[in-house]
Amino acid sequence: GKMDQFYKGRELVEQALQMQIEAEGHDLVMRAKVHDSLAECYMVAKDYDDAAKHYSEAYNLMLQTVGPSSPLFGKQARHAANLHIEQGHLKEAIPFLQSALHVEATRDAVNLPDAMDIVDLLVNTQQRCSPDDADVAKLPSHHASLKLMQKNLKARGLANNRSYAILCHKMSLLYLHEARQSEKAVKRAKRLAKESLKLLREHSNPRDEDSLGWLQMAEIQYKMLSSNKLAGLRNLE
Repeated sequence: GKMDQFYKGRELVEQALQMQIEAEGHDLVMRAKVHDSLAECYMVAKDYDDAAKHYSEAYNLMLQTVGPSSPLFGKQARHAANLHIEQGHLKEAIPFLQSALHVEATRDAVNLPDAMDIVDLLVNTQQRCSPDDADVAKLPSHHASLKLMQKNLKARGLANNRSYAILCHKMSLLYLHEARQSEKAVKRAKRLAKESLKLLREHSNPRDEDSLGWLQMAEIQYKMLSSNKLAGLRNLE
């Protein structure tokens, strides 16, 4: 049946990995790609331990060859994160998503859909983590990458439209997750919320329900950040 074909296919990928190691041992990027394909085969079958082993090999090989700013490495980091997310290991996924965020932030060919995609995934993953999880609180800040992303998008003239406004709203949400650890994070969240609101007011279509929905969310977010409701956030245990 279909699973028989799948297992035969996986066997072929395993053979391809051995052949690649023997015949082209020097080509570590190609080896990483074969590890990645094999990991995907194991993940489909929910064989998470073997998937993790091959994703880890691929991740380390990409890191040592193309380096942490390459889109190839970013893609690999995303795959590692997806494996954790599928197993419900959300806080373990976040450092890999941060690596992918760094890649998108520093890309020469930075673009809004890809930037939105990774920020969105980070927001969703953090929102699903327990707010009282001390390990999540200890994770490094997203600030350096978010700052670079804004600078990069502005330099390419991509920061004066509705999509960028929505991205600002989502980046503001990411800073909110750091509010307990840092007063600066609250200020950064507020600045982005203000920018999001300004752009949405300029670029929203009053006849479009989706536009109005984003505008409403941005207004709520900015009001909350401008009030004293956050004062208690940093004192919460």
